[in-house]
Amino acid sequence: MNDEVTASGVTNAEPGTYVEVKANCSVLWGAAHQFAYLRLSENLKPNMTEVDLLDCYSTRAKRIAGTYAQFYLEKEQGCDEAKKGRFYWMALGAFASKTVACLLDRCQIKRTFDMGRHVWDEELVVISEGLGLGNLWLFMDVSVWHWAYANMPQHYFKGDNCEAQRDAQKLPKEGVFETVTQNLEWADYALGKINDLKPTSYITEGMKLVEKIEEMDEGDKLRSNVQLKHLQAIANHEQLSILQKLIYDHPIFAKWIKKQRNNWFYNLMSPAYELVFSADCDTEDESLKSKAPDDMKLEEAGTLEDAKDDHPKTRMGWIGKAAEQFHDLMQKRKDDMERELSTISSWVNEPDFSDSCISVSSVSGAFK
Repeated sequence: MNDEVTASGVTNAEPGTYVEVKANCSVLWGAAHQFAYLRLSENLKPNMTEVDLLDCYSTRAKRIAGTYAQFYLEKEQGCDEAKKGRFYWMALGAFASKTVACLLDRCQIKRTFDMGRHVWDEELVVISEGLGLGNLWLFMDVSVWHWAYANMPQHYFKGDNCEAQRDAQKLPKEGVFETVTQNLEWADYALGKINDLKPTSYITEGMKLVEKIEEMDEGDKLRSNVQLKHLQAIANHEQLSILQKLIYDHPIFAKWIKKQRNNWFYNLMSPAYELVFSADCDTEDESLKSKAPDDMKLEEAGTLEDAKDDHPKTRMGWIGKAAEQFHDLMQKRKDDMERELSTISSWVNEPDFSDSCISVSSVSGAFK
């Protein structure tokens, strides 16, 4: 394909005439990035030439959770309800982003953040800033992969093989390129860490398994096994290729996590690490909770194989167990889980409350 968008055709005053436009992969990725950016924006002008990115980190996290839920439920643009279940990781991602929103609204995180701002202690601010950064850039990565798959299947693993050509530095030079590479929060820091959003072996494997899930009947007993493999592949991508490089390898972020684990005072100030499979921040139903071990080394990625240990010591060990618990719930209590996801999906237009939350106006600048 050519580097520029080309169009051919003859226009006239007759209704129903059109110009055929042939777009290259760069333009198609630009459309996918625009979807993600607009989902986290407000004050959209009629022609969408001016938008404001949401200030409030927890509002962003709720909209992200809602978007993930909508993808799983096949409610987003380009989706097909007859194929529900193919975007399996998105259901788990919805609960995970909801957890980030809950953490950012917890009094411990807000108190630590406010204290850090007051005494100009970068370490006290970096946890909340890191949560906001990781959540935003994971969304800019993973939601774009899924939107592109839903909306350009003819160019995904076939046709022009656009999945192999994603590169933030090759987005259309007007509009989307400036937004993602220059103006989006933490872009200078993030893009270098995550290789300009280029494909990884994990995301390629995960999206190929989406295609395989599509080809299987819902009643096929092997389908759930493929869904779990897809879930694990995307989990490896988001944790090892994105979040580990963006936040867990950051020296101040890793230092603060160690303090939380090893110092009783900091541990008391910190909320517990747990994933709740509900639209609520907490639940009395213990079967819907995945609690991290007290001695888990959150900053150490580990592997999903660590989940086989009864007491996983690494982050991936816990995530592996959480993924298996989630998968079991989706098999045994699917209707209940999808009702929770339906509630979360309603958050895609959550309003901004920048005056009462941790927001972009008060970042420390540690991630640079």
